[in-house]
Amino acid sequence: MKYVIIIVTTLLIICIGFCLVFIIALDGVGDSVFKTEILVAKNNPDKLYIKSESWGLTGDNQITIISTDGTRKFEADSTKDFVFKGLSPFLYKTSQDTLFLYTMKKVDNPHNFKSSWKIIQKEVANVEYMDLIVDHSYKRI
Repeated sequence: MKYVIIIVTTLLIICIGFCLVFIIALDGVGDSVFKTEILVAKNNPDKLYIKSESWGLTGDNQITIISTDGTRKFEADSTKDFVFKGLSPFLYKTSQDTLFLYTMKKVDNPHNFKSSWKIIQKEVANVEYMDLIVDHSYKRI
């Protein structure tokens, strides 16, 4: 009987130890990850901010906005920002004060978006989008 109590106690301590290691290893998993790209054009005082937030256990939930507001955290407001949902929502490149977006699904132009930047969305098929990904002249957030 004494050996059974020692074995059960030892197994219980080992299980608690594994649980603690597992909990410590998961600390921070699922936290939101923020990314921001700042776009600046010569002879244009306005800046554009491409901001992205990813969350979830595997980081597979994402919202990306194009905004004139530079604050780190954001609330997606489709009346004043371009709001894209999903992973890898677009590829982009700039030319002077024009931002070209290549996306598989266009979003509505926000009616309260105030910027001297021109934003042109080009909807492309999946095959063309995959070709653009390997072309390093296009950027993504």
